[in-house]
Amino acid sequence: MFSLGSLRRKGLCGPVMWMTLMLWVCSLVLVALVVVPLFGWKIGGLTAAALFGALLLVCLGICSGRSLEDPRKTKNPPSP
Repeated sequence: MFSLGSLRRKGLCGPVMWMTLMLWVCSLVLVALVVVPLFGWKIGGLTAAALFGALLLVCLGICSGRSLEDPRKTKNPPSP
């Protein structure tokens, strides 16, 4: 069964989650420079929230894809 806790114990999601967070933080500058002057703070905030949600879905997709790999093909199979 898929659970985020089991992925965290296997060490699969940590680097991917940090990279996703850093990508979102860096993209906030772009949102502030492009979206906020054109559409205002409300739309800028909604854009930032939507971007965070999209990146989170991509991150979870990567993590769940890694957890579904065949353990016989990986270098370090999970211990029982």
